[in-house]
Amino acid sequence: MLEGFATQPADLPVLTAMRRAAVEVVRAYESETTDSDRVRYLRMQDLISASPALMAACVERAAARLDEVARLIGVRMGVDPAVDPRPYLVASVTLCAVPTAVNAWRATGRDMPDSELIGQAFDLLSAGLDHPAGSA
Repeated sequence: MLEGFATQPADLPVLTAMRRAAVEVVRAYESETTDSDRVRYLRMQDLISASPALMAACVERAAARLDEVARLIGVRMGVDPAVDPRPYLVASVTLCAVPTAVNAWRATGRDMPDSELIGQAFDLLSAGLDHPAGSA
């Protein structure tokens, strides 16, 4: 997803670029060419959603990449994350809030592809947290 985020057009706002990258990656998994790959992906997501320990491990793994994500966000925003805390705020919120929202919605029975749920989570965040891209 980070590679996809880095290659989004420079004029896209931060959360818009993150949303596109995340949705593109998940859609690629959802549309695997073989049924076994697609089923394996879906089963893995179901297993993670049903296990607090696995969900915690996913959050921990995301947190381990916080500096890298904040750096990429800082580049897009045209700010230094060492001076401006917004890249860390956006990175923290998206790394934790998006998977949490998707899992909560799944638990309530929303029967939609993960890519759609991820898009909806980013849409909610964008309504209050989106920041325009910095001028290059």
